[in-house]
Amino acid sequence: ANELVRVAESHLESFEKSIQRITTFAALNVPDKNDLSYSVSVKALDRIREKAARKYDGDNLQVKDILRAQIVFPDEGSLVCALMVLNKLSNANSDDGSPHEPMTVCRIKNLFQVSALGKFVAPPLPTGYRHILVNVRLKDGFLAEIQCQLSQIFEVMGKP
Repeated sequence: ANELVRVAESHLESFEKSIQRITTFAALNVPDKNDLSYSVSVKALDRIREKAARKYDGDNLQVKDILRAQIVFPDEGSLVCALMVLNKLSNANSDDGSPHEPMTVCRIKNLFQVSALGKFVAPPLPTGYRHILVNVRLKDGFLAEIQCQLSQIFEVMGKP
């Protein structure tokens, strides 16, 4: 797990630049730019071990959010814009000279899904909490996670 943290920390600055690029584009049509926020971090070593033990039979390599970003959007439109630019970054030539971390989307977990009848699909979380998780593979194969959330849910859940 120590090596995973070291590798995650080596990606931190360029990953944050990618997240800045995503949020800058997503905020273009947001009246108050302060309504869109993000954070980028590396999961603490004890939390990696705890999650690996709880979910992956102790296999630290299965933990997908060691390097992670959380983006809180004011509305669905800005979230969709962010997913569009993330798709563009994922499909971009990694040698295009831009300062972002080359990444490829390898998994999207959409907990906003609705059924064919227009009803929300029951989330795996008992609180009803909903978000979109996007796992991206960085140039050297390291996995990172981007959590896309709506501010309205944060307000209901009592989070900042």
